[in-house]
Amino acid sequence: MTLNNLGLKDDKKEITIKGKQVVYLNITHQEWITEVQSQLNVGDIQNLEGLLYLKEYIKTIQSHYTSKMDESTYNAIAYSIIKHQEEVQAIQLKISQTEKFIDQQIRDVFASYGYEKRGSYFTNIEATFPVYFYVPTATRILKENKLWFTLELRNEINKTIRETLKEDSIQSYFKPLLTKHEKIRIGKPSNKSYTHIAIASIKNVIDEHNNIKSVLTKILEDSFMGENGLVKETEKFLDASIISSKN
Repeated sequence: MTLNNLGLKDDKKEITIKGKQVVYLNITHQEWITEVQSQLNVGDIQNLEGLLYLKEYIKTIQSHYTSKMDESTYNAIAYSIIKHQEEVQAIQLKISQTEKFIDQQIRDVFASYGYEKRGSYFTNIEATFPVYFYVPTATRILKENKLWFTLELRNEINKTIRETLKEDSIQSYFKPLLTKHEKIRIGKPSNKSYTHIAIASIKNVIDEHNNIKSVLTKILEDSFMGENGLVKETEKFLDASIISSKN
């Protein structure tokens, strides 16, 4: 058994050992594990520890052949990049410029509602109950062609809410409200750093009809901002919850 085929005729090799003719059949590890997997019936196996070792062995062998394949593939890619270096650099520059443009578009949209970038978040620090929007980087948006962002509580307000309310009381309040809003779902469970209120998610955000600015503006206008938006609903919830906890 070898990692690579030895190139023998009919995969056989005849040798003499102590005066006797012995025939060796050459098979690769990959051929062997392929055959084992085709005949393996997990339900009949009682030795679970042995099955675990076998799976790890198969995984190791498969990774070897995958890395070998990747090596030749990436060597070819590396040569192609060198050969077309000017074109590649031009594309990289366009991607970098586009990412900066998208980041600025996102900043402009939130600024129109009085929100500014603070670290990784957009917030209105002048609000009675500041909420935070987390939006992924333009790099990720371009890579996935998907815009998603969270509305969440952080800092002292998050700490106060976590100390005075049960998590399910937050979700039970907002879950019915979110049924009115398309492409928005209830937030993830809270932790020491944040409490998610809602998560928006829009696929195929960039095409010949849409762009980041128009899509982000529409979903913020329809679901988050204004008198009936989720930001106001969050403020109402916080106002009632914090006042009741003091009483």
